[in-house]
Formats: sequence, structure tokens, C-alpha cells
Amino acid sequence: PSEQVAEGLPGQLVLGSLFVSALAWAWSLKSHDLDLESKPGVGPYLRAIKDAVVGFAALFAVGMVTGLVGIVAGWSRIRGIADLLNASVFDSVIIWITQALYLPNVAGWAASWLMGPGFYTASDAIVTPSRADVAAIPAIPILGAIPQTEVGIWVVLIPIALGVLLGMAAVKWRREENLADHLVHASMYVLTFLVLVAAWMWLSMGTLGVARMGLLGPRLVYAAALAALEVGVSAAVVYALAHPFFLDKYAQAGAAASRVTRSTSKKISRNKTIDDQVAPPDLAQEDSADQEEPDPDADQDADQEVSPDHNETN
Repeated sequence: PSEQVAEGLPGQLVLGSLFVSALAWAWSLKSHDLDLESKPGVGPYLRAIKDAVVGFAALFAVGMVTGLVGIVAGWSRIRGIADLLNASVFDSVIIWITQALYLPNVAGWAASWLMGPGFYTASDAIVTPSRADVAAIPAIPILGAIPQTEVGIWVVLIPIALGVLLGMAAVKWRREENLADHLVHASMYVLTFLVLVAAWMWLSMGTLGVARMGLLGPRLVYAAALAALEVGVSAAVVYALAHPFFLDKYAQAGAAASRVTRSTSKKISRNKTIDDQVAPPDLAQEDSADQEEPDPDADQDADQEVSPDHNETN
């Protein structure tokens, strides 16, 4: 098993080193007077990459908070696993420090769970918001934070809401004047965000041996795709539809709808006025006609009452 673990580490270590180096290089550009954003055709791409990094950091923070909530909720199980190890004080310190170094992985697992795909606790066990496969886990204390029951798929609303908020923030900070640049910005944002999340999820995967323990961590493809959809696309749609071009269209559509509503209201009011003006004379004529028209039954009754008196007189 240790050989299997060793074989999987070099690739992740190399990619992790490159990932951290790329972030450090990107951050170092802030200290230079390179105004690349002002160059034609380059600005929208760079601004989109910056926004994608901000979005990735926001998702990372949400994943970290979710993981810490899971740790608090499963603290009794975590302590139980730690007690089973029967480690010395020194060993316990090393174990907890090592687990602390894996908090970014915990955040990745938690983010994958929050977005819906969940994560593997073994090759035959998956934990998602709507599914919790209770299976044997390695004696690693932090794994006691794994949810034991279903929570519900409603939790995916959290990353969707995050995407909407990120889109609104991008509209306020980096809205492009040109419509084409605006749409390029939105598209590049989704692509960059997808790449960042895919790298994070891949680095959060691992193995602890062979057979069942050969697969641990986020469901890479599903997690990256749903992250791009729930967070990236949500932010991009909000951002794209907030361009002045579309805002003018919304205003024109609203004005047209308002005119139609007013016109319809005026027609209804006019027809009602005409009905009110025409109705009283008709009713008056009907009333006068009812008063003038004799009642044949009443006349017959009157004749029957008069006839006996007339006969008696005769």
C-alpha cells in the first residue's frame, strides 16, 4: 500500500508546486508597472482572470467554512478515532499538525459535497448531500467529520447564490464598455474558473492503498463541471446581462409594456364610461313601458268583480 501511495504523490506534488508558483508569479505582477490591461484585446482577458481568481478564492473560503462546520458537528467521532489510536503526546501533536496541513483538501471535499457531486470515502462509498454511504473508513481522526446522514440537495443553492453575488460584484467593479469585450470577459471568467477548480479538486484527491482505499476525495469531473455551472455560469450570466446594451433593451421593453398597459386601461375605462351613459335611458324606457302597459289579468279580475253587482242591479 505504501508503494501505491508513493506512486501517486509525484504528479500531485509537481502540479501543486506549479500551481502555487503560478499564483505567486501572478501576484508579483502587482508590484510592477505593467499596464497590460490598457492594451487592446488584452484587458478583458486579464480582468476576467482576476475575477476568476477572486471567485475561486470565494469558493475556497465557502468550502473551508463548510469543512470546519463538519469538523465541529463530528467532533465527538473525531475524538473517538483519536482515542482509538492510543498515541503518545508527541505522536498526537504530529497527527494534528499533519491533519491541519490537509485543510485545503478538506475544503475541496466540502466544496464538492456542497455543489452536489460529493466525494469518495472508498471506491464503493460516496457521500453527497442526498446520499451518505456509511462504510468503514481509515483511522484518521479528521475523517470523523464525514456526514453520516443526508442533508438534502437544497445546499446547492449556496454556491449558486455565491455565483450571483460574484456576478453583481464584477458588474460594479469591472464592467466593460464594449459589448464584445463584456461577453469575452464573461466567457473567459467561466473557463478560468473551471481550470482553477479542476486543479483544486484533482489535488484534493488521493489514495491510501489498494482496492477500496484506492480512491478518496472529490468526484473530479462532476465537481469541476458543476462548479463551473453553479458558480461560474451564474456569475457570468449576471455579469453579461448587466451590460448597458441589455439594460437599454430592458428599459425599452418595460416602456413598451407600460404603454400597452396604459392603452388597455384607457380602452377599458372608455368602454365603461360609454356603458354608463347608455344604460340609464334604456332602463327608464323599460320602466315607463312597464307602467303604461295594462295588465290583462288585472282587467279580467276587475270584470269578474263588477259583473255580479251588475247582475244584481238588473
